[in-house]
Amino acid sequence: MSRPPNRPPAPSEPSGPSRPGPSRPGAAWRRAPASTPASAPAPAPALAPTGPSARPAPRARSAPSAPSAPSPVAAPELPAAEGERLAKRLAREIGCSRSEAERYIESGMVTVDGVVVDTPPSRVRDAQRVALTRGATLSATEPVTLLLNKPPGLVAGIVVGNAADGAAGLLQVRHRATGDRVPPRVEPAHLRRQLCLTPLETTAGGLLVFSQDPRIARRLTEDASQLEHETMVDVAGPVDPALLARLAIDPAEPRAPRAMRVSIGSSSDETTRLRFAIKGHQPGRIERACADAGLKVLAISRLRIGRVPLAGVPVGQWRYLGPEERF
Repeated sequence: MSRPPNRPPAPSEPSGPSRPGPSRPGAAWRRAPASTPASAPAPAPALAPTGPSARPAPRARSAPSAPSAPSPVAAPELPAAEGERLAKRLAREIGCSRSEAERYIESGMVTVDGVVVDTPPSRVRDAQRVALTRGATLSATEPVTLLLNKPPGLVAGIVVGNAADGAAGLLQVRHRATGDRVPPRVEPAHLRRQLCLTPLETTAGGLLVFSQDPRIARRLTEDASQLEHETMVDVAGPVDPALLARLAIDPAEPRAPRAMRVSIGSSSDETTRLRFAIKGHQPGRIERACADAGLKVLAISRLRIGRVPLAGVPVGQWRYLGPEERF
């Protein structure tokens, strides 16, 4: 048996770095070094094996994401108002109607834990003590009349478009004149259902009468033409006697002078204060008389109606009509 010829030994690998050269079939490629320079191209991704023996590639683990903000939780619904309405509690304890209980409360004759409470919608808990004050009696509340010093710019009794009666909004306890002492205490019922009986133009200011008393209402409406209104009017420039006489003449009816008395209160080169005394009140009457005389009106303020004056009430405040005062 002949022996095969001896094959030449395979060339040994050089110890230094390999030099690039032409590839040969069947030649073994060296494994890439552990660290690849940044300039070297990235190796191609390895292909997953296929075939029946192939195993599914393990899932790649994603980097941990930042913790997400907690989802908003709806605020808990507030519980219903605690306790029971004061008027309902009082009506049950003393055996009266709900409306009578409200009158007791509004009159300041009900205490809660020893403190006077005058608002019927107030709520009390079961543990709180509700009682009437000593000597509390339920009598009919007498109607009252209020005198307000209206600031210019507020609607008062004369509806303009959809404007609300802004002057009535000043009928609050905090707007009572500090010098008013009778009665000593303002009852909430005094400020309700007040009717404006002496309207004023929006641009005018001064005395307004609000009342709950039907007798006062009849006096100021049925006898309105007999009640004298004293009004101070500031006009621009000086006013001489001839110009003053023109104020009493109506151009439409020159033979029938206006039913008004006009005098000069004070005068300067810039303004003149005129005093008008007119029976009855007709909106815009003074402005028309001044316009017919060629006078520019700067301000209007009513000071007196009948025998009742404003009596120094500050602008935006009110006082009670005294028991001895009569229109």
